[in-house]
Amino acid sequence: MAGRRIGIVWNPAKTEKDDLVAALPDDPDLSVSWYETEEDDPGKSAAEQAIADGAEVVIAAGGDGTVRAVAGHLAETGANVDLGIVPLGTGNLLARNLEVPLNDLEAAMDRAITGTPQSIDMGWVEITLPDGNEHQPFVVMAGFGIDAHMITETNDDLKDKAGWLAYVESLGRAVSASDVMEIKLSRPASRSTTSRHTPSSSATAAPSREASPCCPTRIPPTASSTSSSSRPTGSPAGSTR
Repeated sequence: MAGRRIGIVWNPAKTEKDDLVAALPDDPDLSVSWYETEEDDPGKSAAEQAIADGAEVVIAAGGDGTVRAVAGHLAETGANVDLGIVPLGTGNLLARNLEVPLNDLEAAMDRAITGTPQSIDMGWVEITLPDGNEHQPFVVMAGFGIDAHMITETNDDLKDKAGWLAYVESLGRAVSASDVMEIKLSRPASRSTTSRHTPSSSATAAPSREASPCCPTRIPPTASSTSSSSRPTGSPAGSTR
């Protein structure tokens, strides 16, 4: 662990603060500050405030959206701060990649605070929209078309009750609402292939094995540690799956 000043960015829709407090190790030397996420800001502003307050480890306690937002802010600002993960979502994709304990707040919190930090890759996607461009981070994969539509269509209440099955329900609506278009993928050697994909006006860091068991991601050896304390790195031009 980089230090004893801990900032916890937590999603109040996923758990009660008292549960997280109870999961903290009994260590009088720990200095813990709390930062709630908001519905329209899943963690960027909270992470920014945690860093400004001097946190040496920022723990993202929430789902994939919270983890992505916090990791993206740390990477984009180049903050000398480590990232810890307490997975509370449906997919918990990056947590699965790093073998962070699931459904065990105490174990995940202990790993986040006492684990040895390792670097992981951070990718960025530029999205061109009618009202301007967006710059979005991802830590496992980026999705568009049916993939993105499925995520935006997923019912949060159903996710809480049915878990991954909620994505199956939303997939049907995504397929019926999508069109098919041709896209051309060009390689540096001037070779190109034409494929078919469904368009969408949105892009998301969609579930995989951030990672689901179905879609493994490639992580450098230094990032394959089982520690849940990580330091996201990367440049806007980077891309990983």
